[in-house]
Amino acid sequence: TGALCLGAAATGHAQTSGLAFGLSAGMGHSDNITRVPEDEIDESFATAGFQHNASQQGRLSYSALGDLSYVDYLDDTFDSEVVGGFDGTLTYAFIPDRFTWTVEDTFGQQQINLFRPSTPDNRENVNFLSTGPDFSLPLSTRNFLDIGGRYSDARYEDSDLDNERLGGTLALRRQLSSSNLIALSGQADRIEYNDAAGTEYDVRSAFVRYALDTARTALSA
Repeated sequence: TGALCLGAAATGHAQTSGLAFGLSAGMGHSDNITRVPEDEIDESFATAGFQHNASQQGRLSYSALGDLSYVDYLDDTFDSEVVGGFDGTLTYAFIPDRFTWTVEDTFGQQQINLFRPSTPDNRENVNFLSTGPDFSLPLSTRNFLDIGGRYSDARYEDSDLDNERLGGTLALRRQLSSSNLIALSGQADRIEYNDAAGTEYDVRSAFVRYALDTARTALSA
């Protein structure tokens, strides 16, 4: 196999944004592309890839991390495909530290049958999109009421697992200091599957959270 990689990076000195990206290309060959114990099939393939990592902090904050490749099977054992993953988050602060709206998207692949080898005909693309608001209401100098809501949509390329979710969170938070907090939280979600008639269920949870974030230590329990 062989590969060629190109890349570049740029960062802002204000420590608020950054960008890095890369390009790759390669050739490969397998003497058993279907990963079977007998009747093996030889296959050659060519790949072209794009990698990126971008982020910005401010009233409009975002992060985008991706590594995607286009794979062409030269002997046509499988159809061409895109493999890899992407994770992106976009947040806009209508009122900084009080009212924000977030959009998150995750793309990747998973095996269809976990008891078979991972081959192009046994994996599918999966995309998960989530969006919703977050509110932080001050009750006193150190006590806050945090309220959040999310709508989520999950899409599967082949499996009948497409579903939609509505969820909400409620937390009573006490800021012990500028670097640590404790919170009592509750969360409720309603999940409905699109292709399975009548399949829906609720998930409810409650928990206590403690977090510490200093220059040298980060802890969340």
